[in-house]
Amino acid sequence: MLRVATDEDWSEMTGLDVPGHWIGLVCEDGGKRVGIGGLYEGMDGRWWATVHATSRRPVALWKAAREVLTVAERAGTPVHALVNPEIDGADRFLARCGFRPTNETMGGHVVWTR
Repeated sequence: MLRVATDEDWSEMTGLDVPGHWIGLVCEDGGKRVGIGGLYEGMDGRWWATVHATSRRPVALWKAAREVLTVAERAGTPVHALVNPEIDGADRFLARCGFRPTNETMGGHVVWTR
C-alpha cells in the first residue's frame, strides 16, 4: 500500500533531517514501512529524487516514482538524482523513469536529470 509520507516517515526511514520542502510516498506492507521515496529541495535550490527501502518492491517503487515525478513535471520542475552504486540496476531504473546522465558530477557520482 502506498500513502503520503510524513515528516516522521522521512526521519525514521532515511535517518536524515527533514528537508524544508519535500513530497513523498511511503510503501507499507502489513502495517510496516518498507520504503519511502520522494522529491526534496536541496541546499543548492534544485529538486532531488531519493528512495530508501528495506525490501524490494519493484511495482510499488515504479508506481511511487511515477506519481511524484508527474507532480514535478506538472509544476515544470526539473528533478535531479544520483545513482547509488550499491544498488544493482539503479541506473536502469533512473533511465526507465526518464532521467538522463549529465556531464556534472557530485562526490564522484554523475548527476542525472529529468
